[in-house]
Amino acid sequence: MEKIRVYSHSACLSKENGEGHPERKERLESVLESIQMIDDCSIEIKEAPLAQFKEINLVHPQRYLEEIFSMIPSYGLVGVEKEPYADTLLCPESKEAILRACGSGISASKDLMDVYVDTLITYKLNFPNEGVPSEETQNDFWELYKDFVEPSYGFVEEEVV
Repeated sequence: MEKIRVYSHSACLSKENGEGHPERKERLESVLESIQMIDDCSIEIKEAPLAQFKEINLVHPQRYLEEIFSMIPSYGLVGVEKEPYADTLLCPESKEAILRACGSGISASKDLMDVYVDTLITYKLNFPNEGVPSEETQNDFWELYKDFVEPSYGFVEEEVV
C-alpha cells in the first residue's frame, strides 16, 4: 500500500488573502477533505512545524524576512507589492502561516531526502555485488546532499588548516 504524508496546520486556514484570491481557506479545506477521502493508500496528516529562520535563510536573506514580517498589520489586510495587479496580502495571522508553510516544505523535503538515502543504502545492502550507481547518479545525489542535507542537519565540511 502506498503512503502519502501531508503537512498542514490550522494557522494556514487562519491567513486571509482577500476576496476571490485563489489561495484561500476554502480551497485548502477542500484539498484536505479530498485527501482524507482517498482510500487506496495510507494517508498520514502531520502538523506543519514552524520553520526556523536558519533554515529559511538558506534561500531567503534574514533582511527579506524582517521586511515582510514588518509589514504585517495588527488588523485588516495590507498588500506586499505596490504595482496595480499585486495580490500578495498580509493579515495579522500571516507570520505563523508563513512559518508553518515553510516548515511544511522543509519537512517534506527532509522526508524525501530520507527516503532517497534509505533507498540508496537499502539498494547497496541488498545488492552489494551490483556495483555502484553511475557516476552521474552519484554526482546528483551528492549535489543534493551538499545543498540540502548538510545545511539542514548541521553537517558541515570543515577546512583543515
